[in-house]
Amino acid sequence: MSEGMERVTAQLQVGMVASQKISDLISEFSLGEYELASWETKSAVEDEYQVLAGALEEVRDLDPEFAERIPGLAEAVGVGRHISAAELEAEDEIIWRSAAAELPQLQQALLQLLMHS
Repeated sequence: MSEGMERVTAQLQVGMVASQKISDLISEFSLGEYELASWETKSAVEDEYQVLAGALEEVRDLDPEFAERIPGLAEAVGVGRHISAAELEAEDEIIWRSAAAELPQLQQALLQLLMHS
């Protein structure tokens, strides 16, 4: 395996762990419940989204063609950027909807890519 592919694989692993942490933190919340969740929970979710976005951006920088095979990459990076840009707090609905609707497909893609790398 080339050094570049090793770095891509390492970032895929970071992204997979971060996405699983997000799922674990948010999976039992409805949107309304998440809006009322503790700041600790929301902060943890937001931190993991930033880790996920950073890992996916690194994959995209290292191998843009490979990154195109990851459905939901652009959306996850966008949520991470939204969180980074939020001055006080990110919008709960954007984070929750991304985790509920897009994260499962992204996780499946990351898992498949890791199994074949």
